[in-house]
Amino acid sequence: DNCRLGDYKKLKTKMLDLHAQRYLTPGSRGSHENDMATRKHLVDMMFKRFDADGNGKVDSSELSQ
Repeated sequence: DNCRLGDYKKLKTKMLDLHAQRYLTPGSRGSHENDMATRKHLVDMMFKRFDADGNGKVDSSELSQ
């Protein structure tokens, strides 16, 4: 399947929002939308969580867990 850019952006936004709701403190939850440092921190947290074997890459088997 081909992923259109619009669909990718929707997925990315939804993943960031859900991860922020779950792992960020209540006072900083909305800040990832406007603050690049908070967004980078959130993406780094997500990456570390998905990179189960710690090799610096996230592959399909890690995403399917």
